[in-house]
Amino acid sequence: MATTDTRYRIVGDITIKGKTTTNGIIRGKKIEISYGNKKATNFETVSILQSLQPLIPESPYFVVEVHKCDPNAILAVGVAPLDINSHTGQYNNSLGYHNNTGRVYTSWKVHANTLGLQYGKGNTVAIYVTYFGERLSTALLYYDNFPVATRYHFEANKERFLPTITFSGGRVDISVLWPEAVEQLPSIIDIPISQWIRAPMGTYDTHTLLFENRSKLEDLPVQSPVPLGKNFRYF
Repeated sequence: MATTDTRYRIVGDITIKGKTTTNGIIRGKKIEISYGNKKATNFETVSILQSLQPLIPESPYFVVEVHKCDPNAILAVGVAPLDINSHTGQYNNSLGYHNNTGRVYTSWKVHANTLGLQYGKGNTVAIYVTYFGERLSTALLYYDNFPVATRYHFEANKERFLPTITFSGGRVDISVLWPEAVEQLPSIIDIPISQWIRAPMGTYDTHTLLFENRSKLEDLPVQSPVPLGKNFRYF
């Protein structure tokens, strides 16, 4: 069953503490959200929570803190249209960062130069749309305040850039800082080299200032979190 108020679209066994039907939101105020129950574990259907306020250039970023996450829970954080009926990222023109695998899906696709990390209780993940393009956009994904992956978002209609969180399986408790509540955006211009995106097996030595491939893997990319542009012209 789906319910919709002026702030959210809610499908499934999701509880929002202190949920209101007003458009007002407090800067810096996190919203507590719970999914699932003790009596049953549901893998057959996906529960969906969407903010009805789309991401925009002035508010391009939202944050999810994970407080409880059962080992059999699947949690995905991303951007999706209002008609989504599956995990975000596993639906056309959607993007989703999945906790159980660490994979980042864009319209079902997972192949990219950068990889996410698995996350769960105690971790924080965030989505930042860094470029709103006419036909496609780009998103930067964070794990515990560090950029871990970049992806294209293949949706032209900006009204469909809805912050989306999907659940299935075991119980999950999270808190969310929606885009309108974010007090200060993380800098995407002055990101130090030490925070460039690297594969999970890659390391950065703070003494030598070198990226290292100690695992001797053939494919171990290092990538800037932001593209070359007017403010970042060379490296």
